[in-house]
Amino acid sequence: MCQKAAETAAAVMAGIEPTFLSILNLEGLTTTTNGAAAIAAYNAALKALQNWQSGTPSQDVVQLLVAFQTIFSTLPLPPEIVTFVNIILGGVVTVIGIVKANSSVPVAIAPDTLKGSSTVAVGEAASPEETKAMYQAQVIHDTTEQVATLVPTFKRSFFHSPAAQYKKAWNDAVMANPTVALPKVY
Repeated sequence: MCQKAAETAAAVMAGIEPTFLSILNLEGLTTTTNGAAAIAAYNAALKALQNWQSGTPSQDVVQLLVAFQTIFSTLPLPPEIVTFVNIILGGVVTVIGIVKANSSVPVAIAPDTLKGSSTVAVGEAASPEETKAMYQAQVIHDTTEQVATLVPTFKRSFFHSPAAQYKKAWNDAVMANPTVALPKVY
């Protein structure tokens, strides 16, 4: 379990905000109905995340994050900025993964349905701690795969915070796409 999961997730969301707004500004969507809906969805997800505490259920936070992700991904954005859109969506996937992995294990999860559950002897029930660890490992694995699908250059690092990795991915994309007028983030 992440010692500061809420702070870590909030730091990634804070990194998403300027990049998300810069895309809306670049495309002139900030004051449109769709842009306003995306901003409202981001703000609702951020507020829910700020009120979430590690170890508590995360269903409401995850639903609002997914709602933002859905609204953002349906904006009329040109294909030349798909890399940047995917970085933002990957950032949201990361936040969802942090929240899920550091929430209570969903009641519907049976230990024998988790990847890696073969460490529990046949016929023996997994302890709550083992179930939690297996659930966290599965969420981390699934999150990493989803982010790598959206951002193929992504390499998970234990030495850099998720927020720093997000900023690096964004800044690398800005440098690799100089014809797109999006700013670096700091």
